[in-house]
Amino acid sequence: MRYTDLEKVLDQVVVYLVEAASELDGVPAAFLLHSIRVGLSLQQEGYSREIVLAGLLHDVVEDTRRTVDDVRSRFGSEVARLVEANTVNKVMDRLERSREVMYRAKRVGRDALVVKAADLDDNLRFYLADANRSMLGWLEGLLPLFLDLSSEDIGSERVWAELQEQRRKISVHLHGEEAAS
Repeated sequence: MRYTDLEKVLDQVVVYLVEAASELDGVPAAFLLHSIRVGLSLQQEGYSREIVLAGLLHDVVEDTRRTVDDVRSRFGSEVARLVEANTVNKVMDRLERSREVMYRAKRVGRDALVVKAADLDDNLRFYLADANRSMLGWLEGLLPLFLDLSSEDIGSERVWAELQEQRRKISVHLHGEEAAS
């Protein structure tokens, strides 16, 4: 088996994530698993190296002491640009920062929206499996905004269609079958 350049970079990113996770006060496993699931889902869909790396790193700046400049120096300008587009400003209140990051991803463009869609999709899957009604209700309220903002740029892509399906599942879970129709 040949060890590809992408596999080498993925190894470097995973080591970087583990090092960054060691700085967390909370549960580093949740941070690591979410980051890896997002990146791998993008890789499995055939997205570019930069999108996959940004998917893996999308939370590293907001959840650790790592900076966009650090990401840039290690993984390149495009990856850093996509990570920055998907990094929430924790000074803002939860709703405001969630909306702001969606609008920022829209301004940056398709690739940033793809990363945000994969992030939302993984969060939705997690909270559906956990049956966390509070978080599902919160995400249900944000999904229409993201779907509207991103439909022109990524509405024909599978990652967007997956969000539509997650939206239906949340509606069924929270409101019953009739509400999802």
